[in-house]
Amino acid sequence: MDETSDVDVEGLISEEVLREAVTAVMSSARAGIENCGFASRMADLGMDSLALAELIVRLEDATGSFLELRPVVRLDTLGDLCAALHRAGTWQ
Repeated sequence: MDETSDVDVEGLISEEVLREAVTAVMSSARAGIENCGFASRMADLGMDSLALAELIVRLEDATGSFLELRPVVRLDTLGDLCAALHRAGTWQ
């Protein structure tokens, strides 16, 4: 599922902020975490629903948006998540 096709996610949040949030949530040293970006698949990062919920909270704090967890579990990439956050509210 590619949810980013209609949203320029690079203008919404920096990959550095995204990467810091993912790294904080997935603190166990897993290959590729430190190089994640918009195209990174959440499943490939080993992100389960609990980690996803924590990541959403961190990104909500960074953006001022609010997002329900239920629809997010169907998203594929971190870019899809950022696009969903953009559609959910106003970015700071």
